Amino acid sequence: MKLKIAVRILGHKPPDLDTAVLTKWHSDLWEIHENKIDTFPLNGDCDLDYWGYSDAGLQSKAQAVAAADFTLYILNVPLEANYYFRRIKKNVGCISLFEVADVLRTHSIPIENLVLRMLYNSTMIHLRKGCLPPIGELAALAHHETKGCIFDMAGIKTDIVFSCHRPILCDTCRAAASADQVSKETIEVFAKEIKGIKKRLYYRAADWVKQKPLLALFASAIFALLLGIAGSLIASYAYEKIQTKAPNQALEPTTMAVTPAASHPSRQP
Repeated sequence: MKLKIAVRILGHKPPDLDTAVLTKWHSDLWEIHENKIDTFPLNGDCDLDYWGYSDAGLQSKAQAVAAADFTLYILNVPLEANYYFRRIKKNVGCISLFEVADVLRTHSIPIENLVLRMLYNSTMIHLRKGCLPPIGELAALAHHETKGCIFDMAGIKTDIVFSCHRPILCDTCRAAASADQVSKETIEVFAKEIKGIKKRLYYRAADWVKQKPLLALFASAIFALLLGIAGSLIASYAYEKIQTKAPNQALEPTTMAVTPAASHPSRQP
């Protein structure tokens, strides 16, 4: 049975956050509650020195959706301790795009990838613990080493890029999930689905060109050659078709019949 996750935006919505990507995402493990993402105002000023919002300050603003298994809010402001994700209260978490969004943009990674990462991260936590546990326990479920795993701590925010493009579920996290009675089949489905979190095709192609410039140059030369051959064949085929439709017989010469002039009576001298 799929988990129902309510996703909401609290405050300003970044113009490059495509919520349609999230609502159209197919998963066998979770679904977005009511298949929509609503936006709510972030009323009130910050209550931390660095223009951030504390857990206590957000509790009245980030309300749980009763019909969902848990609720995630997307914000564009700093959270307490400058985390990019915090559990505010039971089954309510907040994802902060502050600083992280700029890091992702620099690496041509869609912001939606971070949200998808946290959706899967929270889903696995809920499968293991039956809820979103307090922030201290959440931190214990992550590992400090950056592996490109969905449970990377990413204490240095620039490390977030490694788990927002083709993330993995590392062996340690697989074993931990299994120890918490998550079935092998569920773990395999989870690992397969998170591979779909990746850059858009254009940027993946650009990355490939950067990584293998000589091979890319060779491939482009071969492509240009094949394109020229294809163009020549198409032109020849079109020419033959035109020739086939053209008249295959020359115009016959036209004979003009001359009618003898009528006889006239000779004039008398």
